[in-house]
Amino acid sequence: MLGVFVYLLAGEFFAEDSPQKIYSTALALVREDGRCQDLFGPKIAGFGEETSRGRRRHVAHHKYEKDGRQRIRVLFHLK
Repeated sequence: MLGVFVYLLAGEFFAEDSPQKIYSTALALVREDGRCQDLFGPKIAGFGEETSRGRRRHVAHHKYEKDGRQRIRVLFHLK
């Protein structure tokens, strides 16, 4: 059971097309962009949606098909 859990968790965080991987790559690009640094300051933080208890959830995403290709839309907030 533990092996299955570790496999699924690793697949979610390390797969090339996972929402978490896309979020990490996008956040790194935003942090390196000078225009974003001008708007948000030098220390840019990214996070997902908040729950009613004020805790952070996973990054919201939506998978869809366009032009015969699978796509994914990732939504996160910057601070």
